[in-house]
Amino acid sequence: SPAATVVVVALSVVCSVLLLWPQHGRALNWDEADYVNAARKGVITNLWERGSLSVPQYLRFGYDKIRHRDPHLPAGYDEATDPFHLRHGHSPAVVAAMAPFAGSNSERVERIVQLLGAVALTVALVVAYRLVSPTWTWPGLLAIVVVGPWYGWHMFRTVQFHGWSTVWLALAVAFLCRWLTGGRERSWGLALCAMLAALILTLES
Repeated sequence: SPAATVVVVALSVVCSVLLLWPQHGRALNWDEADYVNAARKGVITNLWERGSLSVPQYLRFGYDKIRHRDPHLPAGYDEATDPFHLRHGHSPAVVAAMAPFAGSNSERVERIVQLLGAVALTVALVVAYRLVSPTWTWPGLLAIVVVGPWYGWHMFRTVQFHGWSTVWLALAVAFLCRWLTGGRERSWGLALCAMLAALILTLES
């Protein structure tokens, strides 16, 4: 029922926040510091890879490394400020979302996108469950209450990209199931493509 859904989402969100809040007050670790520094460069710099090597330059760099040669780099290139390097090769979506908060001196504010990710994960699990399961069951809803905060604690307590990729993946699987079982309706196919695109923009390079 809608009331049960609201209760499950609210309970899962409260548990996620209670678990993550103490973790989000800790100092940034090495990877997180790089991600925040990338976010401080802004949305446009990350989306357009300003200051990064172009694809031909990157391939030439890799070829030089394979051949054990001194890599040929363009004039003025600085690896320490390369947004692609600061993101450790990940796609720009999460870092771009962090950009408005990256200038804060509060670790909790800098990690706010991860807290929102934990909430989004719970919502994605509920939506996926509703789309795949023919009926609501309390065991199914209680599983979300357990899985949502548990996985959220593992994937969203630090700044990383895998938690958000799980949000899109959960929805992609649900949309795929509906597309395959619902006569391959165009709307479900488009929704599936959108989630796969979000997955690529979040994690893959």
